[in-house]
Parts: sequence; structure tokens; C-alpha cells
Amino acid sequence: MPALHKLFVHIRIHALGYLIAAGLPVILIIPLVNGMLDRFDYTDHLRFAENFMWPAHFFYHLLLTYFRFFCDDWLLAQFLLLIANYAIMGFSIYAFLVLGTVEHVSRPIVAILAMVMCFVYAIPALYFIDGHMYNGYIALSVYHNPTILLVKPIAVLHFIWLDSWLKNQNNSFAFIFSGAVLLAFSAIAKPSYVVVLLPAATILMIVYRFPLRRFILSIFLPATLILVVMVAATYGGNSGFVVAPFKVISHSTMLWTVYPKLVLSILFPLSLLVMFGRELLTDRLVTLAWLMFSIGTGYGWILAESGGRMFDGNWLWSGQIAAFLLFIASTRFLIRLIPRINTAKRCKIAWIFLFLHFVSGLIWYLVQYTDYPPAYWQF
Repeated sequence: MPALHKLFVHIRIHALGYLIAAGLPVILIIPLVNGMLDRFDYTDHLRFAENFMWPAHFFYHLLLTYFRFFCDDWLLAQFLLLIANYAIMGFSIYAFLVLGTVEHVSRPIVAILAMVMCFVYAIPALYFIDGHMYNGYIALSVYHNPTILLVKPIAVLHFIWLDSWLKNQNNSFAFIFSGAVLLAFSAIAKPSYVVVLLPAATILMIVYRFPLRRFILSIFLPATLILVVMVAATYGGNSGFVVAPFKVISHSTMLWTVYPKLVLSILFPLSLLVMFGRELLTDRLVTLAWLMFSIGTGYGWILAESGGRMFDGNWLWSGQIAAFLLFIASTRFLIRLIPRINTAKRCKIAWIFLFLHFVSGLIWYLVQYTDYPPAYWQF
């Protein structure tokens, strides 16, 4: 009961912030809905749901079927699910940003930052050289894949849970169980988050000597079990992937552009790492996000699926979800620095880079209104 009362008080105090954070992404995404739902991966996933051809990561199809049960129309169900997805994404990001921060920033501003996190994008500075705004970059915000959109709010909620886990603030069964449930939901939404979290959390567990039993019960065991089941269901017991360094990434962009596009994709958190170094890495959640991003980027650059799925680029999703979380964790770190006068100049540089990422996100958002490209991989 005390926990529920504390949660109620928190939501009441931050009601306006949550309303803005949930509402603004919805307002921005509604104009794109018609252009999104009748093309890209949405048509395939709708067909899967209609015919109960659910893949191993079936959470989107389960939710879509649930929405359809109440509105009796598949297209309306897709629309409502997409709107709900963006509302919960903004809501969860706001909850993360205000967690543990001092009360020195107005709630509407934090809410606007939560909206910004929903739409930030890589800075496509090489577009006039190779004509690409998507290929080769770590695409922080995508519109063509509903499952990566679905895993984002779940991953943010799990990051909120991880914030307590890393501080060893709660060891109750309910706490450990809730973390395992969130992890399971994220995996059946899209396993890209779990496959980077598991090795990154293992490294942190060893470095900081977290209790082994707590790590096994809340992260290692649920993550491993569900990944084994999903691999077996997807690949029929075969490995399903091969080690092929730069084979996938160089298929969509010139190899020499890979490293500059990497920097342009994470210029904001990278600037914080360069300017604040050790202080930044004392934030264990930021450290975890950097580990996840490094591992996820490595997956995308080194691994590929075998057979006809080789150039689908499914290993690239891990770097994208990790980059999304890295931006959110870095933004919370930057908010905490606002009262400190001695860091004002460095903070200003970081805010400028974040603004450039948001402007790039708005440009990428406007691209969705055009009929070209007909497919993302042509851009």
C-alpha cells in the first residue's frame, strides 16, 4: 500500500508532464498513420495477425488481435495500437527522465524532452555524398517496423527497473519478478533488446560484484530461457546466423562511410562521454547503455543471418534500440548537470548536438510524407 500511495502522489504531482509527454508524440504521429499502415512491414504483420501466423516475437500480433476484438476492424486496430504505442513511449520516457532528478527543471520542459526522444535521429551529414538518410546510420527513430516501435516503451520501463536494480534498492520477490516479466515482454515484442542487455548486464555484474542469485533470477534466467525458445522456434534448432564482418552493412552503404555515420548517429551522447568522461561513467545506467550500444553495434557489423535472410539486417536492430536508450540515459545525466555553473559551457555544446539530432529527426519525419522512397532500404 505505501508503494501504491507513493506512485499515486508522484503521478498527481507530474500529471501535466505525463499528459504533455504522452500527448505530443501522438499529435505528431497521427498525420503519418495512413502512409505508414498501408505499406512497409505493417502489411506483413497485419497478415500474420489475421491468419494467426504469429512469429516467435508475437507480442505485436497478440495486442493487435486484442485491439481488433474490441473495435472489430483490423485497420482501426492497427491505428489504435500505434497511437497507444507512442503515448506509452512518451509517458515512460518522461517517467525515466524525472526519476531521481532534482526539481530544477519545469515539468513541461522535461515532457518536451521526452517527446524529443521519440523522434531524435542520426545527423545525415553524408546525404549529399551518397544519397542515404537511413542506410549505414544507427537509425534512432524508424517508422516502417511496428515491432521495434513496440519494444521501445517496454525497454524504457525495464530501464527504470534497472535503475533500482543497479543501486541495489530493492531485493523483494515482487521486484525481481516484475523485472523478469518486463524482460519477457520485451523479448516477445522483439528480442533485439534482450540480446544486448544480457551480455552487458553480465559484464556489469562481474565488475561491480552484484549478488549472483539476484542477477540469475531477474535477468539471466528469464532472458536465456526465452531466447533459447525463440531461436528454436525461428530457426528450427539451427544457429541461423553466421560471422560475416561488415557484409550486411557494406551491402547498403559504402564501407568507408560506416565509421563517420556511426559518429553522426551518436554525436550527442559521444560529446558527453568526451567532455565528462569518468563522471559520466559513474552513472551505472549510462555505463550499461554504452556497453549495450557497443555490443549491439558489434552485432550489426559482425553478424548476419544465414541463407536468404542474410541482407534483412535483423542484427542491426540491437544497435538501434541500444542507441535509443543511450540517448535517454544521456539526456537524464545532462538534466542533472543544469544547476552546476562550472559545467555550463560543456552542457551548452551537448544541448546543441541534441538539438541537431532533433532537427534531423524532424527532417526524417517530413521525409515520410513523400512517396519516395517506396522502401527504406532505397534511402
